[in-house]
Amino acid sequence: MIAFKAPLKRVIVIIGAILISSELFILWQETVLTEIRVNNAHIKLNEARQHYMERTEAIIKAAKAKEQLSSGEIDTANWKTYRNDKCGYNIKYPEDWTIEFSGSGLIAQLTNVFLNGPDSSNVYEQVTIFCEKNESGKTLNDFRAPSGFVFEVKDYILDNVTSLERLVWSGDGATTQIIAFKGRYLYDISFYENQTSGPRTDKTAQLIGQILSTFKFIE
Repeated sequence: MIAFKAPLKRVIVIIGAILISSELFILWQETVLTEIRVNNAHIKLNEARQHYMERTEAIIKAAKAKEQLSSGEIDTANWKTYRNDKCGYNIKYPEDWTIEFSGSGLIAQLTNVFLNGPDSSNVYEQVTIFCEKNESGKTLNDFRAPSGFVFEVKDYILDNVTSLERLVWSGDGATTQIIAFKGRYLYDISFYENQTSGPRTDKTAQLIGQILSTFKFIE
C-alpha cells in the first residue's frame, strides 16, 4: 500500500489539474460566447441605427422635396409658354423641352399636346395634354369611381378649378391623370408616375409638379 501512495497522489493531482483546466476552459468558452453575443448585439444595434438614419434621411429628403415644390424654388422665368386659344389654356415648360401636336382637319376638336424633355428615352419627362369638346355632357362624377385600371381617385385643384387626380395602370407602369372641366371643354393631363423600368427621381417629380403649376385657363 505504501508503494502506491506516491503514484496515487500524482494521479489525484493530475485529475484535479484536468478538472480545473476543464472548468477554466468552460469559463473561457462562456466568456468568448458572451463576447460574441455582445458583438452581435452591437452589430444588430448598429444596423438598426443605420436603418433608422437612412429612413429618417429619406423622410427628410421627401419632405424637403415637397417643401421646395410648394415654395416654387424652380426658376420658370426663362421657360417657354404654349398657348392654346381653341381649348382656352396656356402652360409653361423648360427651355430645353420640345413640344409636339396632333389633331387637325376633320378632328380639329381633338387636340393632343406633347411636352417632351431633352432625353427622349426618359418617359418621366413627358407631359400629355388632351382637350376635347364636352359634347356628351360628362362631369367629374363620371370619372370619380375607381374601375378597371383606375386604382386611386382624389380631388385636385387645377388653376383654382376643382378637378380629379387619377392613378391609372397603363400596362408598363402607373400614370397620373388630371381630369378637369372648364367651359365647353374636357381636359386630360397625364404623365408617368412609375414604370416597370424603374421609379422617377425626386427632381423629375418636382419638375413635373412645377410644369403643372403653370397651367392656366384663359378666356
